[in-house]
Amino acid sequence: HRDLHSFPTRRSSDLPHQGELIRIDTPYADDPSGNGSFVRAYRLWYLVRELRRIKHRYRIDTAISFGEQANIINLLSGGSRRTVISVRTLLSTEMQNVPKMGVLRTFIKRLYNKASEVIVPSKMAGVDLTGHFNVLPARIRVIYNYIEPARISAAAREEPENPFLAALFSRPVLLNVGRITPAKGQWLLLEMLPEILKHDPAWKLVIIGEAEKGDKLLRQLRSRARQLGLR
Repeated sequence: HRDLHSFPTRRSSDLPHQGELIRIDTPYADDPSGNGSFVRAYRLWYLVRELRRIKHRYRIDTAISFGEQANIINLLSGGSRRTVISVRTLLSTEMQNVPKMGVLRTFIKRLYNKASEVIVPSKMAGVDLTGHFNVLPARIRVIYNYIEPARISAAAREEPENPFLAALFSRPVLLNVGRITPAKGQWLLLEMLPEILKHDPAWKLVIIGEAEKGDKLLRQLRSRARQLGLR
């Protein structure tokens, strides 16, 4: 048995690991966001070819990937007895919010049923794949995100050293950390907060995360916060 980890990037990884790290240096990697359709297609072909070679060279038994682009490359490259892919979001709502992701829809519908297993973090994500992308329920397996309650509770009792954080968390805080996407459910917290404030006006809502430039959802969240009188 041999563990291989493939990273299609120019940056090295300093994460602790066992096995062997293999870096795939992709062409036109300086500014991928500015690449045109031809260059994007070439990069896809290049990654599929290189990953296929790696699978063949090391006789990979099970290939696991995370995220839509990695999943597509994993499936197109073939070469392993089992292919396990992971979908970490509600793809239908993600594509509504980020229209450029729509180009992946055809790939997902044509390829995902070829996977040995499709891992999702919730039952809703599985229903979304079946209803919008025709992924067979038999292919889908739910594995919930892992948490460490004891470690979280211990960290919650620590006093922040940063003055800004100390002031921020001097009152009860409803905290959301993650990308600004429909799947993360930030809009639900906005609707909940007025009800919480009726019982205890000391509470704050803190949302920490990144959003796409000009993100539609972020504008909607800000607009809804103003409508609810939150600031």
